[in-house]
Amino acid sequence: MEASVNITLKHLLELGQNGSFNTSAGDTYYGIPKEFQFLLLGIYSVTCLSILLGNGFVCYTNVRLPGVRSVTNMFIISVSITDIVMTVFCVPFTILSNLIFHYWPFWAFLCPLIGFLQMTSVLMRSFTLIAMTCDMYYTTARPLKPHLLTKLQVKILLVLLLPVSCVFSLPPLLFSHIEYMPYEPGSNGLCLEIWPDDSLRSIYGICIMMLQYFIPLIVMTFCYIHIGIIVWAKQIPGEASPRRDERRAVSKKKTIKMIIIVIISFLLAWLPIHVITIIGDLDKTIFNSNIVHMMWLTAHWVAFSNSGVNPLIYFWMNSKFRKGVYEGLQTICCCKKNNNSVTLNWCKSIRNQFHNQQNQTILLTKVSRRKPH
Repeated sequence: MEASVNITLKHLLELGQNGSFNTSAGDTYYGIPKEFQFLLLGIYSVTCLSILLGNGFVCYTNVRLPGVRSVTNMFIISVSITDIVMTVFCVPFTILSNLIFHYWPFWAFLCPLIGFLQMTSVLMRSFTLIAMTCDMYYTTARPLKPHLLTKLQVKILLVLLLPVSCVFSLPPLLFSHIEYMPYEPGSNGLCLEIWPDDSLRSIYGICIMMLQYFIPLIVMTFCYIHIGIIVWAKQIPGEASPRRDERRAVSKKKTIKMIIIVIISFLLAWLPIHVITIIGDLDKTIFNSNIVHMMWLTAHWVAFSNSGVNPLIYFWMNSKFRKGVYEGLQTICCCKKNNNSVTLNWCKSIRNQFHNQQNQTILLTKVSRRKPH
């Protein structure tokens, strides 16, 4: 993500130097209206808050509730942590420097470091999704066997994936530095990746695109489609049981929904920025159009917002996660001694909703037990 930001910005600066469009207009920045900049900045702020709260609740739920500390949830925690890290190191630096200051206002040593951390977070997230998908596929294909990895092995795997992600993220650390341009606003210094050879930069971009998007997409699509076929058609081992088959039908529908949501959300979120980047590498003149640059910035936000999609999916389709969210909200707002009636009423509504859900679950369990086999 950081690499494509620097490549596009460098090209825009070159266009500004050649007079392709005005870079010093009072109401625009590289041809982008200020209204669009402020709108995008507001959307980024809301997205960041949503990502931090959502993934924070994911981590809280998995730590707070012992019953959800499974192998799969360890992968989920890892993804949430990388999303939080990417959010913290993406918006305050890349977005602020590009949309507000229009130059790099931070310390020079942060320029290569931020690009390195951003690339590491993005790759770590993709590698974790691949590992989690493979574990889910193995567990679904062999329902009578335990997970492919134990909890200890998952921890070791995640520890090993981190240095692998760091190795692939070394080029931004090595080639990013402050570049001073002879014209505004580049004269104040810009954080750019300056490669010794453009062909090497193109090869690296293709490799990152494969590792971060296309390989995970292929693996996830194949595995989740096969998982859906297994869940839909495969007979569960053992004697037939109406109650068990009814539970299986409900679980089957949720699993298929999960498959569709995971694949489509990942595909749609990252596809636009990769399409624009590929076309831009083939023909950089497309960025002569201000509309294309605005489309690229929007695609950058769409890809970034994918970090907040998973918590919404968990809340929608995972009752244990909803339980953790309700408990977390109770802890945050109800444990504080606040005489504000609006706050207290809101806390009471959350608590009542949580207890009603628990009562409905207990009632359904009792009814299912009373049904004859």
